[in-house]
Amino acid sequence: MAVRPGVPGRDVAGRTWAGWVAYHAWRWLPLVAVAVLTYLVFPLPTHLAAPVLQVGEVSERTVTAPFFFVVPKSDAERGFEGEAKALAARPVYRFAAAGYDSVMIQVDTFFAQLDGAARAGVDQVRDLAGAAGARIGRTEAEYLLDAAKRRVVKAALDTLLRASLLQGVADASAIRAESSRLVALRRGEAERLVSRDSILTFPDLMARAEEPRAGVADEIGRRVVRQLTAAFYRPTIVPDPVLTNLRREALRASIDTVKYSVPAGERIVVARQRVTPEARDKLVGLGDELRRRGQDTLRPRAIIGGFLYNAIILSTFWLLLLLYRRESYEQLHEMVFLGALFAVVVLLSAGLERLFPWRTELTPIPFAAILLTMLYNGRTAVFAALTLAILIGGQWALRESNAVFFGMVGGVAAALGMRVVRRRRHLYVTVGVVAGAYTLAALAMGLLGAWTTGAIVSTAITGSIVALTSASFALLVMPVAEQ
Repeated sequence: MAVRPGVPGRDVAGRTWAGWVAYHAWRWLPLVAVAVLTYLVFPLPTHLAAPVLQVGEVSERTVTAPFFFVVPKSDAERGFEGEAKALAARPVYRFAAAGYDSVMIQVDTFFAQLDGAARAGVDQVRDLAGAAGARIGRTEAEYLLDAAKRRVVKAALDTLLRASLLQGVADASAIRAESSRLVALRRGEAERLVSRDSILTFPDLMARAEEPRAGVADEIGRRVVRQLTAAFYRPTIVPDPVLTNLRREALRASIDTVKYSVPAGERIVVARQRVTPEARDKLVGLGDELRRRGQDTLRPRAIIGGFLYNAIILSTFWLLLLLYRRESYEQLHEMVFLGALFAVVVLLSAGLERLFPWRTELTPIPFAAILLTMLYNGRTAVFAALTLAILIGGQWALRESNAVFFGMVGGVAAALGMRVVRRRRHLYVTVGVVAGAYTLAALAMGLLGAWTTGAIVSTAITGSIVALTSASFALLVMPVAEQ
């Protein structure tokens, strides 16, 4: 407050401190009234939970994520995905070196004992072979009584088993039951992927035993080799279910529990569009997150925040009048008129939003811009239009719509269009300018939002109707406003 020279406690207009406060309070009271009115006609919903919409249902309004949240996968989804991922893990087989060593020791022991059994006769040889698991006949036992033939058979058996078992032989039933085409084969700490069909099995080993062997020229000798091969065979490639299960459990545990990550500001559903399964999941996730945060009911701080938002936006216009149109600011009736004009625009916008929630271009900001340009000037009208566009477009019901964009375009076009009008009966020029601006705005939003041609045309036509009605309404109330 500028102090009046020589008069303590008074400003340059001779007002006391109390008078100075009352002077400004009366002029800012219309702002408070408009801020309260705006909150009342655009209230926050009593429940902030997302609407319950079904897949395929057409949404009546746009729902936008108010904050970042995640949509978790259901237990069934996690289980199904975990099993699918676990089954993709390669089954682990390992080379059983102990099994190979055991077989070769048994072969050496058998032939060492066979030398003593051969001296005791055929029956002793058959008993020894039977104890080893080979049921040989008298002919084969008599064949093994010959020391030279025993050495040839042992050499052939050693060569066959050593080569095959070192390469790796698996149980045929285990391999046939394996669903994976590739398996992880471990030898010590080394591991490699091999084809399931490339692993030898018992039938493959017996097929090798059928092949001619050095020194074993007759059929009896080959039959003895086959019988002893079958008796001494042990699989040297065996499944490792413990390691396989550990890897599959690790894959199950690695499943991402988040189905969708929804950033703040993302449009979950758009007005007049059908709800997709993804949008449905996100709506459910938003409702769950709101309940978890305890924000599913309206809180006093939300009410205060809504009022402060309105008051802060309106204060920019009031400060403009205080700083750059002091002559208007000093006239209380003008401040009341401006507050009433803002209130009318807010009320009309709220009514139109309820009747046509998908027609955000109906916001009657051009009406206020035309009226203020005729009463004041284009600069004041432009600033008022921008203030109203941000005020109305920032309300909960319109926050994620195109209300700010269409309001700014229509209001600024109306103010600029009025600058070229010299007589009020030439308002058709302003109507044309505003209609053209709405058409360009509809085209821009249509191209950005992939609108259909029909939607773009209908929006342009609606904007033209707003231009015509705004100009007509402004002419009707102009005599009252001028008083």
